[in-house]
Amino acid sequence: MLTLASLFLGNFYDPEKTKNFLKEAKLTEQLPLIIVCDRFNFIHDLVLYLYKNQQFKSIEVYVQRVNPGRTPAVIGGLLDVDCDENIIKGLLNSVSPESIPIDELVSEVESRNRLKLLLPFLEATLAAGNQQPAIYDALAKIYIDCKYMKTHHPCTLCHTDKQSLSL
Repeated sequence: MLTLASLFLGNFYDPEKTKNFLKEAKLTEQLPLIIVCDRFNFIHDLVLYLYKNQQFKSIEVYVQRVNPGRTPAVIGGLLDVDCDENIIKGLLNSVSPESIPIDELVSEVESRNRLKLLLPFLEATLAAGNQQPAIYDALAKIYIDCKYMKTHHPCTLCHTDKQSLSL
């Protein structure tokens, strides 16, 4: 039996056309667009659309409640549109660090030469007890880049993957 839910959640619609239809409809509630974009990996399009339309709360809802694992792609998209750093930092601080793949986040931000942006988030995450190697690796890269290593967290290199640092 075919239901509305199975039509929406199934593979009975063209995802690209549905995404475009939802964007053109300019709905006040963005959850249908968020669900379609999340399901079919249109994250960059979603972020560009929501940012352009100043739907910051919808971006926050997406990374907090719908799919925190996509936070790296969202941050990358926001960097691509030159989003204010304070908005990005606030967004990062609003998501539980345990639900964010730190290595992907670092990769997204580092590929845009903005790794220092993550410094407060990474330090807070480390201070909260998160011991992921990707945190140490990213902090070491930032400290070395900033010539900050001699005065701050000298034990960071003990926990890093030396290959990721190219040492």
